[in-house]
Amino acid sequence: MPCHAGVPPLLVADAFAVRRADGFTIALPELRLEAGAAVVLLGPPGSGKSTVLRGLLGLLEDAAAASQGQVAWCGEPRAALSGASWQRILRTEVVLLPQDAAAAFDPLQRIDRQLHELTGAGPAAVLAVLQALGIALPEALLRRWPHQISGGEAQRLLFALARLRRPRLVVADEPTAHLDAGSRARVVAELQALRAAGAALLLATHDRQLPGELGALVLVAGHGCFAAGQPPAVAPPAPPPPLVMAGPPQLEARGLEVQFGARQVLAGLDLCLWPREVLAVTGPSGVGKSTLLAVLAGRRAAERGTVRRPEPAHHVQLCGQDAWAGLTPGRTLGSLLDEVGADAALVARLLAALRLPHALLQRTAQRMSGGERRAAGLLRALAVAPRVLLLDEPTAGLDAAAASGLFTELLALQRELGFALGFATHDTELAAAVAHRVLTLCGGRWAA
Repeated sequence: MPCHAGVPPLLVADAFAVRRADGFTIALPELRLEAGAAVVLLGPPGSGKSTVLRGLLGLLEDAAAASQGQVAWCGEPRAALSGASWQRILRTEVVLLPQDAAAAFDPLQRIDRQLHELTGAGPAAVLAVLQALGIALPEALLRRWPHQISGGEAQRLLFALARLRRPRLVVADEPTAHLDAGSRARVVAELQALRAAGAALLLATHDRQLPGELGALVLVAGHGCFAAGQPPAVAPPAPPPPLVMAGPPQLEARGLEVQFGARQVLAGLDLCLWPREVLAVTGPSGVGKSTLLAVLAGRRAAERGTVRRPEPAHHVQLCGQDAWAGLTPGRTLGSLLDEVGADAALVARLLAALRLPHALLQRTAQRMSGGERRAAGLLRALAVAPRVLLLDEPTAGLDAAAASGLFTELLALQRELGFALGFATHDTELAAAVAHRVLTLCGGRWAA
């Protein structure tokens, strides 16, 4: 039914719950979302935030999970709507911004064509929205393929899609993940603008500042359900032990140059990573942090320059922003670990250190939450006992407690296993707390 002023709230849920095939259950006892209002689900990885979002939209995989309780759209029970009617609502009145923004794009089509097909907007309208979102060189961005854009750029492109679609409801999973401070401020402003235009916001996030900035109702996960409240305070992780730069670097790069068309991403960059060092690389979205890590790991060739890595190749492990990419679809985590000959004792140690249930070994990526997929990819990388571990935005999608806990455990594992750790991040406070050195990438070079 159409939704006009004076009718019931846009989205209502009563006694809603989702039970997964593995026995995990998460409940949302009550939700009332009016047009122009905002509700934020807050909780640690694996608490069920993404599951609830997809369950409310009727997008759960039947084999993976089932929901119970009542969900209504503008006063009409969702169960009473035909499948075609609900799909029409999802296409025309709802925009879903998923956690893995890059995975939302078709890898076989350029960005410009996809935005046109999804919104019907012409080139001028698309360019105007990208410019309003503060995207540099939008014409060049539109000509790229999905594998040529950063996680932050993918996130902002999805917000461009939301603005062009003019939805009644925006459902966003970790909308400020992967973003530097400036980009994050623009995303918050965009969310505020969408709300001011009448859209309701339903968000899942680890960003504790976001609910206050949006004036949103906060529902915190705890004891298997979401209830109104505030999360507890979080202590920062302890710093690593002092670095001793004895012997040669574990990894060394000289004169790295990479270009994307006319744009020079890396311009003669040098880098050394020492044994047992913790090195953080910061910089704005799209500056080239992910590209640098890919070159260091040998996953992308530089046009010029050299990289000296430890041999054999598995001694350098890279966990990228896209958690799906590190896990083969349809394969359980246990089978992937068996494939690389992971030592069972080390796997057990890693499961305990990363606070992961042993049952995770029997799951495929499709049966994991976003946070669990990231942790599983990290476990797989560590299970081959690398000498260099490279992480791209390792805390994106994590709440503050989980981010602090992750690095506490990583630093403990580093002391035990001896690997060098390099990571790219937008979290400058975390970088300052845990890294021996923090380098900022700007214009293809290190900032002074």
